Amino acid sequence: MIGRRQAEKIRKKAEFLQNFQEFIIHCKNEIRFFQTPILQLPGCYPSNGTFGTCVGKCSKLCKSGVAFNKSWKHSFEKILKEMDFNEKIINLFIKFGDELGAGDVDIQMVLCEFLIKKIEPEINLLLNEYTLKIRLYTTLGSCAGAAAAIFLL
Repeated sequence: MIGRRQAEKIRKKAEFLQNFQEFIIHCKNEIRFFQTPILQLPGCYPSNGTFGTCVGKCSKLCKSGVAFNKSWKHSFEKILKEMDFNEKIINLFIKFGDELGAGDVDIQMVLCEFLIKKIEPEINLLLNEYTLKIRLYTTLGSCAGAAAAIFLL
């Protein structure tokens, strides 16, 4: 039971990073094709799930006049620590908030591409770890059940 909960935490982390990657792609498209101002980007994204809730919080802060980088950091720093992300991932989130909008459209496209490529291996690592843990705990549970059945016979 405990093992499954730990595996579920890993799955949620992977899902959170996948949502972040989707958000970066969304921002990239909004900036490239629609020239959407940075402060309006969070408002164009659906606010469902944990990641979406953080984006919604960022959107509200941006609408109240807070700069995007400060809104982004404030909206995500607590949940990133609660989900126990490593320093590398936390720094990628901060980098995104700090550097998006800091240059022209071409520089923003490069930043988005860079982050998409940096996040992909982290997502794959978490998904592989999740699969491994699920298999491990399923096998351990089955073996423990079989051992208990043999012992009772």
